Order: sequence, then C-alpha cells, then structure tokens
Amino acid sequence: MSLFQIETQWSKPIASGDRQIIVQSRAWKIRLPFGGMVWNCPVAVVVLAADGRDQTLPVRDVTRLAHVLIVALGIAAAILIGLAKQRATD
Repeated sequence: MSLFQIETQWSKPIASGDRQIIVQSRAWKIRLPFGGMVWNCPVAVVVLAADGRDQTLPVRDVTRLAHVLIVALGIAAAILIGLAKQRATD
C-alpha cells in the first residue's frame, strides 16, 4: 500500500436519447498510519454518440482553483508579514 495514490474513475454510462454520457473523475489519496484523505475532482464528461461522433468535454474545477488561490494568498500574506516584522526590528 503506497502513501500517495492517484486513480482515474469512470461512472456507469447514462443513456440520453441516442447518446451515452460517462463522467470521468480523479481521486487523490493520501494514506497515513493514523488516517488519510481522499480528494475527488471532476475531470471530463465523455459523450458517446450512436453516429460515432464522440466528444470529451473537459471540466474546469473552479473549487480547486479557488483552493489553490486561497493557499497562495495565505503564503504570500505570511511572507509579507514576516518581511514587515523583520523591517520593523531593523
């Protein structure tokens, strides 16, 4: 059993008229001796048409982008506060 694992998962096909719709997601797993975490992210929607014109529509995960932005702003704020404290003591 590995510490970090990434799995791509596919939903069961959903019929809609002459099309099949399949949702693709990615699971990020971290396993530690005392617990772990799983983060599921949507990746794409695959549309299989009867006439052979299949489409893969990527999903933009806005929540993940917001999380990354919040963490980046937190790190930038911590650095700026540290620099301001250092300047104040000089």
